[in-house]
Amino acid sequence: MRPGLRIHRPLGRAAVWVWFAVGVPAAAIAISLAVTPAETLQVAGQSVSVSAAGFNPAFHGPGELNLFGRTIPTTVEFTGPIRPKVQWSEVAHLDQLVDAVQQNEPVGQVLQDGWGRYFLHEVAIAVAFALLLAAASARILHMRLRLSSVGVGIAVVIALLVNGGGVAAAAHGLQQVARETASLDELVGRKPLQIPGASATKSLDTPDVVVIGDSTAAGAGNTVAADAGRADIACRRSPDAYAGALASVNDWRVVNLACTNATIKDGLFGSEHINGVDLPSQLEQLKRYPHVRTIIISVGANEVHWANLMELCLASQACDDAASDAWFQQTLDGFALDYFDLLQELKTSFPASRILINAYYEPLSDTPHCPAAYHVTAQKALNLRARLDAFNRVLEDGARGFGFSVAHPSFAGHELCTDQPFIQGPGDDAPLHPNAAGDLAIALADQKALADAEPHTTPASSQTPRVSGTPGTTTAAP
Repeated sequence: MRPGLRIHRPLGRAAVWVWFAVGVPAAAIAISLAVTPAETLQVAGQSVSVSAAGFNPAFHGPGELNLFGRTIPTTVEFTGPIRPKVQWSEVAHLDQLVDAVQQNEPVGQVLQDGWGRYFLHEVAIAVAFALLLAAASARILHMRLRLSSVGVGIAVVIALLVNGGGVAAAAHGLQQVARETASLDELVGRKPLQIPGASATKSLDTPDVVVIGDSTAAGAGNTVAADAGRADIACRRSPDAYAGALASVNDWRVVNLACTNATIKDGLFGSEHINGVDLPSQLEQLKRYPHVRTIIISVGANEVHWANLMELCLASQACDDAASDAWFQQTLDGFALDYFDLLQELKTSFPASRILINAYYEPLSDTPHCPAAYHVTAQKALNLRARLDAFNRVLEDGARGFGFSVAHPSFAGHELCTDQPFIQGPGDDAPLHPNAAGDLAIALADQKALADAEPHTTPASSQTPRVSGTPGTTTAAP
């Protein structure tokens, strides 16, 4: 070994140069990807941040869209180990959001420009860390000046070539984003959901509250009013639903448009065929009340197939199998995208309305004491709760990002198998749905959330409290 490279002989000269040529550049790039601040952008009235998804050893693959805590792969493929990432934050400017939705303002070029600035900073930080790490290594190894300079030069050049090359390799994908992406939806290969025929709707007398959503909001399994219309019967709407409780307690006129089996795509944005009845989209009907003060939404359980997941769980040993969990995670990603479209539609079409999103209640306690026929165990309850928590986090993160309120109904002490359950049992008409007491608990949670949002203001009262189903169909309040 030459004098001037005074290192321990077991380490070996080759290992030292491998460290400078491979170890230092790799460490510098990893550190830069971790510490480079994301570039914050205003895109179509919304705040997003762009950064890198991290170092990926695969040669080719998608970037990432982080939406409401869900990481969704982009349809655009990127070459190289460094892939772009975009994270949605919040609605920043309502007027710009409305203009962007109406004019279909392209966002791809804005994203490409933002990534360009981010990667410029990231490469510079990688080179700086390569310089610092190489210099520190040379000092620790007591290398002479000439050899130190060589080692530092090798580390910096390789870090620049590898990192810069990785960014350059992703350039084609970035150009594709700029050319083809007109919305965040299109970044992951889908067109934004639209309401058919919404522009032709005729305004009706404005109620105090409109409820939209699925069977939880409809009150499925509870009493059906004697004078219920075809749509109310088909959707299994009940005057015992939380819409009815809100109407009765507050002397509000509440219109309940919710329907069993409704999803955001088929029911809220699109029409729904149920029990022999064709129903127009709930959002289309909602647009007949452009000045409604409050809109309450319960939706998502059908998108994530919650009832099916419950059945699979109760039929399995512990409902922690990889197959059902992968199915749940996939459906939750799809729901997040549809939910984004719903929130954006509500924000742009009803900017003056209070929007309240209902989270879903816990159906099982931590230590359920159920009949053996129910196949419920504490482990199953724990695993189901983890999935429900993930689902509710998407609901809450999305609502908060758009400036909406969230209600958290609590069935604590009244879950399945308790003495006074708030949910229907496996033998009831709508298993695991709220009963009349459960709907009242949801109404109380809604009442609290609305009061917290505007503590000194409530919807204008109607002289005759009532809850309506489809426009023109009125059923008696409880």
